[in-house]
Amino acid sequence: MATMDAKKILDNPKITFVLGKDSAFRAQICEKLVEENKYTLICSETLQEIELKKSKKKINDGTLEINALISNPSKNYLMNGFPCTADQAINFEQNVSECQTVLYFQDKNEGEEEKVDPSTAAIQEVIEKYQLFGKVRAIDSSQDFDKVYKEAQKALLPEVFFLIGQKAAGKTTVGSSLAERTNMILMQFNEFVAKHKLKGADDETITLALINILKNEVSPRVLIEDFPQNLVQAKCFIKNCIEPSKVFYSKCSKDTCQERMITLGEDHSDYVSSAILSKKIKKFHDEAPSLIPFLQETTEFHEINCDQELQFVHQQVRDIIEPTVIHIRAGSNNDLKKQMITELVEKHGFINLEVSSLIRLETERRTPVGEEFLQIVQHGKIIPADMIVRMLRKIIYSGQKQNKFILNGFPDVIEQVNEFEANCARISAVFLTSEADKNVVEIKNNNLTLFNIDALFQKEFRLKITDSWDFGRFNEMLGCKTDYIIVTGTWCSGKTTVCKFLESTYGYTIVNLEAAKERVMKNHENDEEPPESPPPNEVIEELKATLDELKQNKAKIVFDTFPGATPEDFDAILDHLGTPDYIMNIDADIEERKKRYLVKTEAEEWGEGQDEETSKLENNTEALVAHAKAKYEGVSEDRFRILDFQLSPDNMQSQINDEMSPKVILVHHDKRLSSDTTCANLAIKYNLIYISVYQLIRKHIEEKTDLGLQLLATKKPREIKINSQTRDEFEEATYSAVHFDQTLVLKLVKQSVNETLTNQKYILLEGMCNTNILSNQEDMLELTPMNELIDIERELGEIVAVSSLRFTQESTEEEEVEYENFPEPPPVEEVKKEGEGEGDAPEPEPEQDEGEGDNKKEEFKVEDYQWTITNKKPKNLVQVYLQLKGKDAVHEIKNAEEYSSSQYESISKSLDEFITRVVGGDLKGKNPIIQVVFME
Repeated sequence: MATMDAKKILDNPKITFVLGKDSAFRAQICEKLVEENKYTLICSETLQEIELKKSKKKINDGTLEINALISNPSKNYLMNGFPCTADQAINFEQNVSECQTVLYFQDKNEGEEEKVDPSTAAIQEVIEKYQLFGKVRAIDSSQDFDKVYKEAQKALLPEVFFLIGQKAAGKTTVGSSLAERTNMILMQFNEFVAKHKLKGADDETITLALINILKNEVSPRVLIEDFPQNLVQAKCFIKNCIEPSKVFYSKCSKDTCQERMITLGEDHSDYVSSAILSKKIKKFHDEAPSLIPFLQETTEFHEINCDQELQFVHQQVRDIIEPTVIHIRAGSNNDLKKQMITELVEKHGFINLEVSSLIRLETERRTPVGEEFLQIVQHGKIIPADMIVRMLRKIIYSGQKQNKFILNGFPDVIEQVNEFEANCARISAVFLTSEADKNVVEIKNNNLTLFNIDALFQKEFRLKITDSWDFGRFNEMLGCKTDYIIVTGTWCSGKTTVCKFLESTYGYTIVNLEAAKERVMKNHENDEEPPESPPPNEVIEELKATLDELKQNKAKIVFDTFPGATPEDFDAILDHLGTPDYIMNIDADIEERKKRYLVKTEAEEWGEGQDEETSKLENNTEALVAHAKAKYEGVSEDRFRILDFQLSPDNMQSQINDEMSPKVILVHHDKRLSSDTTCANLAIKYNLIYISVYQLIRKHIEEKTDLGLQLLATKKPREIKINSQTRDEFEEATYSAVHFDQTLVLKLVKQSVNETLTNQKYILLEGMCNTNILSNQEDMLELTPMNELIDIERELGEIVAVSSLRFTQESTEEEEVEYENFPEPPPVEEVKKEGEGEGDAPEPEPEQDEGEGDNKKEEFKVEDYQWTITNKKPKNLVQVYLQLKGKDAVHEIKNAEEYSSSQYESISKSLDEFITRVVGGDLKGKNPIIQVVFME
């Protein structure tokens, strides 16, 4: 029979290749699968034996197997011992159908020499090809037969998800979107029951019928809506089929369900009256008390808040189900890119999706998407992004339960990024590899005005620049890091004060070893013989439990002294958290420390006993610091540092701020002089954090974050000057910081910096201190640039430079200041007291009120101070910055034509030169403000 008819005759059956070294073992498994699941078995070895006896020759092109399929029509084939070579596999898929699954039985106990046996090389090539597409299900055949069989049975089933909830909770809307995005089919359980005439059947019968349908399902993933509906169905399914990968519970209030039904309208096929809806909701809640606790205990259960707008419901589900997807771009260091991919694949479980190779293989196999690729290429066209994304979606969501992928060679342009993120998954991070020991990253052709995917991801804080390979550092860049500091030092040096400052200023949560010890001792209060001191192992476990809770909430942690009295205890905690950011070793003047110690111990004077006690404390600290230095030797300084501080009450805050706060570079520009793309690229080039404040505000308001909603509540719209011909791409007119409460704006910026900061030393800040865009002079006087500058320095870090790009030069000269004049107070006449001078005894002085005498507060008199008279003219940014920085400031004025006759080039070149000079050139540490003046 002609193989060319196979596709038409067989009509896309479910094909499973069964491979492995032990043919007898495979045969046993296949026979039992056929017996219990009614699959159709095609045994390649048997067909070959028959043909060899018949024609005395061996046929290896797959013709025998294809003809056997045609002779035995079925919807579900097991192909035992086939294919033996990659060519056979490709020929089969070109002529018959795409393979859904490859069962690969592998003895995990066999030696390395057996694994590289040349006789298995061809099979290994087949396995490696299908692993690229997420189709291989490897099973350890060294286990007990029954266990192997059960694993094989489960491997042939699709990955299953449950979606439960009451009527009108939004399940179908959420389910349809999720299924389309993540390569699932959406099966509606109630429709299944009606289609197979199972209404009225018992729960077990219905569930087993559902399982039989799943056995023949071609799709690798199935989302079942409205199932299970009760505890019996849930238990029956899990016992006789597989445990669902995830269960989504669409939790929704009755009022929201009623509102959605009204919005649906009586003409819609899914509409039910309010009375019927109430009955259906009641029916769900009658079963929920037994069903939901069972699912919570036995499955990965996720409760979804469906009272929100559906776009946020979709996002909740995506955050749960989508894998980690990263993209590695070669930058100026292709060797590092290759090293990263190799390490991540071989040691850390990532799947490398080399897109060009996948396209070639799909085309070779003539899969549906491969046929489309072939047609496009034959017509000399570029393969569109949506086709590539469809291919990648099938691989990423192939049912293999892999959750870490590397995009290699795609995306390369912003349109491809948008297509992938809209229809497959969010890219967690883009890693751009650069040369080691270079202070700058090379931008292609140094074109800072080009908005490419690097600039896009930089603006969204997802671009990670790396010049060396270190998995710990890689994990930190992915956000898998707990930020924490250990504050230690000499006795009574102010460690707790430092911790409280880090808590109040930088948002750290204090963890105290002594508090953990107290909790452990409290747990032993009712013991017959409570321990005299807390058992160290219990203290460590208590600390770990506290830390796990803080990690879950993404808290930043500061330890008030070392977490443990010995290096072993110390290591147990640090290994649980990862590398600390800092160990702060605090010291202070010895006499001051002695005073504090006496107060703390309620002792009257210093003696030999105090010398002995404090000596023990000091030696222990020194030993642990030495241990930490040895433990983290070789870890780069941008990841971990030990800081030695000699603190006093006067310098404590400034010393810590200098170390922990990045410096701020302000970019101030006219609206028509767009600097956004240039700033994004400069942030890549010089490893800065770039924040456009109005873009950040817009993002949080549109996403309805807590801070976004708070900002919206404070919005006071002000009229601003934007030329009608100016393109307002990011809606600055609506989201400019001038409309919102400044304290909240800076809180938002600070939060973004804290979430993003790794080893960057500078923040490039755009969109603050721009009261010049306001139309109303009263608004300009209300929002003073000086207050903004002071607030920025208090909340973010020292402002070390300002670049001003304007069409008009801002004046530095201030008008003569006028001061208030107060009239001289009238002379006070001395009044003689009655009887004075008549020989009578003087009257006693009246008693002084509380607070009088030496501590009497002087009466406030306005005339005792100098007050300026406002001229109702707001100062510009140049004036207030020069005033703030005083003699330390450097002011330069340049014409844009000095850089280029092109406006865009002048912007990029002037900013590039400016940043170069600030971060490492002649302006470093000089507080410059540079005006670049453009021609209209």
